[in-house]
Amino acid sequence: MSWDNKIPETTQTPKPPKRSVGLQVTPRFTSIYRVSSLRKPDDKIFRRRYEHIEIFKQVFTLHGFRDIILCSRKVRCFWIFALTVTCYLALHHSGKILERFNGINIMTNLFTKQSQGLRLPDLIICPFNRFNKSVFETYEIHSKLAQYIELSYASPQVLRIQKQKILGIGRDYDALDDELQLVLQKNNLTLTKLMELASFCWLINETSGFGQGMRITIVLPLHDYHYAVNQIPCDGFMIKLANENGGIDHAVQNVHPGVYLSLPVSLHKKEYTNVPKKYDCRDGLSDNYNVVYCMESCLTSEAESHCKCSPAGATMKMFPEKVCTAKELWTCFAEVYFKNLTAREDTCDKQCFQNCNQWKYIVTPSTSPLSEVAVRAIGGTEEDIEKLRRSVVIDFYYTQLEYDVTQHTEEITMSSLLAQVGGQISLFTGLSLVSFLQFFIYSFLILYDLIYNRIVRNIKKSAPSSSRRLAL
Repeated sequence: MSWDNKIPETTQTPKPPKRSVGLQVTPRFTSIYRVSSLRKPDDKIFRRRYEHIEIFKQVFTLHGFRDIILCSRKVRCFWIFALTVTCYLALHHSGKILERFNGINIMTNLFTKQSQGLRLPDLIICPFNRFNKSVFETYEIHSKLAQYIELSYASPQVLRIQKQKILGIGRDYDALDDELQLVLQKNNLTLTKLMELASFCWLINETSGFGQGMRITIVLPLHDYHYAVNQIPCDGFMIKLANENGGIDHAVQNVHPGVYLSLPVSLHKKEYTNVPKKYDCRDGLSDNYNVVYCMESCLTSEAESHCKCSPAGATMKMFPEKVCTAKELWTCFAEVYFKNLTAREDTCDKQCFQNCNQWKYIVTPSTSPLSEVAVRAIGGTEEDIEKLRRSVVIDFYYTQLEYDVTQHTEEITMSSLLAQVGGQISLFTGLSLVSFLQFFIYSFLILYDLIYNRIVRNIKKSAPSSSRRLAL
C-alpha cells in the first residue's frame, strides 16, 4: 500500500450517528401539544391514555394539585397537608350553609306603613245565653224540650247540678226528639231556622274609625234570657272581631253588663314571601278562611258525612240546613268523631295552610263600671238605674293611621345556596362546576383506555395459540 493512498484519521469524514428507536428522554415540563411525540407510534392505546393524563394535569384547577405532581418529595408533603386543610375548610363551611338552608330558613323584616284610612273590623256580639225564651214560648215549646234544643250545642259543664240535669234529659231523648220533630212539622220549620229565630247575636258594621271611632250602647235583654243547663252561668257576652282574610278572630273579649268598655285597636299584617315548603302558605283564599276553621271542618267532615247533619256550633257547616239534634249528636256524631281522631288530626294538619297575607287586630281593652251615683245625681229614676245595670257602652277606634308589617322571606334561596356553596369551594380549593366535569370525563377516558388495552392484549396473547391449534 502506498503512502499516498492512506488518509489521515483527522481528515476522514465522520459517519452520522444512528437514530434511537426507543423512548426519547424529554423534559419534565413538556407542553401538552407535544405529547404525541413522547411514545412509540405503534402503541396507540398507551399513547392516548398518556395524553389524557397529561391534559388532565394541565387543566385541572384544584389548588396545589400540580404542585404535588411537579415538586420535590420534601415540598410535596407540605402541599399534601395544605390541600387536605383547604378541602376540609371547604367542606366544613359548605356544610354549615346547607345546615342553615335545611333548618329555620326564615328572615323576618319589621317595618311600618302609613294609611290614609283604615276600615274597622266588624263586631259580633253574642251573649252567653244563646236563645230568646220568648221565641220558645211563641212556638209552645216547654222548658224540658227547650233544654233539649240547647243540648244541640256541645259544651262543658261547670256545676254538678248541670250534669245531673243533662243526664235526666238524656234518658228521655227519644221521646223529646219525636216531640221536637212534631213541633217543627207543625210550624213548617227546620231546627236551623228555629235556632236562627231564637238566637241572640248582633253584627255591627262600620266603614272606618280614627280618634273617636264609633261608640255603641248595648242594653242586654236579661228578662228574655233562656238559661240553659249546658252554658256558663254568666249574664255577660262575648265580642268577636271579624276581619278580612281571617274569619272571626278567636281572641274574644268577655264583657260583663254595667261597664264602660274602651277598645283601642292597632293593626298588624303578616306577609309570607317565597317561604320554604315546610312553612307553606296559600294566596287567594276566601275572605272567611281561617286555619282554625279549616282544621274544624277537616276533623268533622267524616262524622258529618256519615250522620248527614252538622253540629250547631260548627263554623263551616257541611249541611247548613240540617243541624244535628242532641240525639244525633250523642248516638251518631260523637261515635264517628272520636274514632281514629289522632290519625285524622295529623292528616288535617298537613292540609290546612296559613294565608300568605294575614291581618291581625291587636286589642287592648279596659273597663270601668258605670256609676249609679252619677245617674241619680242628674235625676235618673229607678228604671234608668235598672237599665244602666244591664247596659254596656263601647268605644271602638284605631289608635293611629298606620300599621306594622312583619314580612317573612326565605333567607337562603336556591340560587343563593348555589352561589354561597360554590364560593366556599372555589375560595378554598379553586374548583368549579367545569372542574368536576373534567374530573369525571378524563377519569372515564383513562379507565376506558385501561380496560380496552387489557382486552386487546388478551386477544393478542390468545391469537397465536388458537392459530397453532388450527394448523394441527
